[in-house]
Amino acid sequence: MQFQTEEPVIKPPQTGPDTPPPYNTAPDVSSEDIQSPDQTQVEEFLLNKSDGAENKPTIALLLPLGASDPGLRKDAAALQDAAMMALFDRQASDINLIPVDTKGTADGAEQAAREAIGRGADIILGPLLSQSVNAVAPVTRQAGVPVLSFSNNERAAGDGIYVIGITPYAQLERLISYSLGKGLTRFAVLAPDDAYGNRIVSDMQQVIGERGGEISRLSFYNPVGTDFTDQARAMSNYDIRRGSLKSRIKALEARNDEVSRAALAQLRRRDTLGGLDFEAILLPTLDPLVLRSLAAQLAQYDVSQPEVRILGLSLWDEFGDLSSEPPLVGSWYVAPPDDSWRLFAERYRKTYSHLPPTLAALAYEATALAILSSHADTPFSRDSLVNPQGYQGILGVFRLTAGGHSHRGLAIKQITDDGVQILDPAPTSFEAAIN
Repeated sequence: MQFQTEEPVIKPPQTGPDTPPPYNTAPDVSSEDIQSPDQTQVEEFLLNKSDGAENKPTIALLLPLGASDPGLRKDAAALQDAAMMALFDRQASDINLIPVDTKGTADGAEQAAREAIGRGADIILGPLLSQSVNAVAPVTRQAGVPVLSFSNNERAAGDGIYVIGITPYAQLERLISYSLGKGLTRFAVLAPDDAYGNRIVSDMQQVIGERGGEISRLSFYNPVGTDFTDQARAMSNYDIRRGSLKSRIKALEARNDEVSRAALAQLRRRDTLGGLDFEAILLPTLDPLVLRSLAAQLAQYDVSQPEVRILGLSLWDEFGDLSSEPPLVGSWYVAPPDDSWRLFAERYRKTYSHLPPTLAALAYEATALAILSSHADTPFSRDSLVNPQGYQGILGVFRLTAGGHSHRGLAIKQITDDGVQILDPAPTSFEAAIN
């Protein structure tokens, strides 16, 4: 499952008074047990409900529909389709949905927010990119219009801005907590030398500081490079460990007795001698080829599983069959649960004739949540959005905090010879385990 990358996070999700207490059940904003419509049905429903739109609650959808980047335009179209599907699924004929183009720029997002508010928007879904969220925030805050952003960057969160994307912080908190529970306390990080990598390192340091453990080694690599030999060699402390092996072999050779010869036979099958100062290594990357290369080159320098556990984030769900790469077999990574997503993706495919990007799930969840909020005693208010028990969504259970951050139930997966298995299922409610 893939989520957009953003600039480094300045602050972690808030806890304490901003974290609501747990409840037992959560309203459903997923697409389970709903018959798949076809695209014509969706379009006809939206066309037929347009009468009297000016008197209906209005949801504005801010998306980069006219962005210069074709990939961004494609994602925007999928987000819009998912939002329309949510409207159809809930037969929300009492809701007016207005897509507004941000053009994929901060200035375009600000103009789109002003247009949406001018057209009577009661709530805004989007924008997608963090710079766009920052641009719309002053406009929407002044107008008192809440925003459910698709970004995964918490910088703009708060005062009516809610970030519903799955953040790196939330992923790392789940992954590190699980690893600590399995007895791993010393971690290494080999991250890309860019905004994404710096963000991961910042969040990792924050999580380690809060949850325990230590970061024993930290290194960066060229995100557009293909040869990571120097980084792998340095990360493994290879030269010192190789030197230790040679010294030990030389000493045993000098003894020339039966015990020494038996020990030599064992040592000559090794490349290094001596342990590492970390038990797990985090490999955050945006490219599956880079991940495969990093794992292979680390293994070449005696950083291999199960002695050192390789850890990853939810982007690994997008990387194809990683079990075909032996050094990655045994790795753990964090990701949303699969069941609701697979049902949604299949329904989306039946409706629009192609599979959706994972981002589309956020648009569906946000639209369904906005529809739910529209029926509250105080529609689109903080109380109608910040439900302590959370919501059952397409990407698992989630909830928003009064400070604009999101909590999500995430699973721990393991790469095996036969594919991916669930090591620790995603929580389905907000009990103490994920508060």
